[in-house]
Amino acid sequence: MAQAAKAGRLYNWAGRIRIFFGHEHKRMRAACNFPIQSGAADIINQALVAIHQAGKSACRVVAQIHDALLVEYRGEFPWWIQEAMERSVEIDGRAFTVPVTPKDGTCWGELTHAHRARSQ
Repeated sequence: MAQAAKAGRLYNWAGRIRIFFGHEHKRMRAACNFPIQSGAADIINQALVAIHQAGKSACRVVAQIHDALLVEYRGEFPWWIQEAMERSVEIDGRAFTVPVTPKDGTCWGELTHAHRARSQ
């Protein structure tokens, strides 16, 4: 936070920069939120790129809402999307994996936890 107070800017772990303007109190408040919010945004953006690069046409990303993706698909639940989203992210030399809770349903209000079919 000292960097934000002194230079008026911060960088997050992915290199994203934020320049702060306004009164010191507002700058410091925004500086406290920036690393977490921008880091979450960078993680979801990397997941979107991984999903796009997989190039599977059985489904498509319809919307991104904060840290959630709304995916439209036909047939079996696309588990490869969860795998793409749960890949490790390196922050300051340490690997982190963000857990994903897939849900399934025919409309937004009826989503329930998705379960993998057990192979026999």
